[in-house]
Amino acid sequence: MSVEEDKLALEREKFEFERDLENRKLAQETRNRIISSLGIGIPVLVAGIGLIGTLLTTRANNDSEFRLKAAELALSDALGPSTIRQRAQALRDLFPDRLPANFADEITGGQYLLGTADEFRWQMLQQAAAKADCAAQVVGLWRDVLGPGKQRDDGHLEWLASLEVDSCPSPPAAAAQP
Repeated sequence: MSVEEDKLALEREKFEFERDLENRKLAQETRNRIISSLGIGIPVLVAGIGLIGTLLTTRANNDSEFRLKAAELALSDALGPSTIRQRAQALRDLFPDRLPANFADEITGGQYLLGTADEFRWQMLQQAAAKADCAAQVVGLWRDVLGPGKQRDDGHLEWLASLEVDSCPSPPAAAAQP
């Protein structure tokens, strides 16, 4: 019986060897599958991240271009700050999701001098008349600067007329020289 026991022991060793060999083959195949999956998955992941970055950059550029175009529309051929503000607010109302709530303030924020030459002259006149001893003289200068036919007819003429009512004092007589 010893021969039969030896055969049985040999069969067991062969079986265990084949089983270990199969387990090693399965482990190697699993490692190969993982490496192969990573070899495909990592480039796909990197491409996906690149695509997301490109999309975000494109969106940011589009938003910037949209805001720039909106500002251009608000500023083009504007007659003054009030017109610019009205246009900017209209654009904000048309595109509430694309423009910030303070878009009109950003455009007419006072950081830049906006307005027509007449508006600047008008502001200068108001400031000069407030500080002048004789408002009528300031108004006369104003009319001289604007020239004939260039009077503003937007309610400013009434204010100018009210200033002209003030009478200017005569200049003091020169002291007699000895």
